[in-house]
Amino acid sequence: SVIRTNLDRTERKLTNKEIPGEIIVFLTKYGVGGSYSLPNRVIINITSKKSLIEILKHEIIHLLFEKEVQEKNNTQRDKEKLIDETIAKINSLL
Repeated sequence: SVIRTNLDRTERKLTNKEIPGEIIVFLTKYGVGGSYSLPNRVIINITSKKSLIEILKHEIIHLLFEKEVQEKNNTQRDKEKLIDETIAKINSLL
């Protein structure tokens, strides 16, 4: 897909992490904008006012960094800051 191609091209420049070979995406009408579960599950609320593509990118980046975040015992605020900064870097390269 286009998302995967663009992320594959840039994520190695920003991290030394690889996107899982398969990401299982669940679509729902309930809950927050998106969530994730290791190793490769993403849930997206299709009624969100945010871009579904942006939610998907955000949750995939969470998957990439989650083990590192857990090891460092980061706060939720620090985790979201890391994810947002990484997405901003990716978007600047696209």
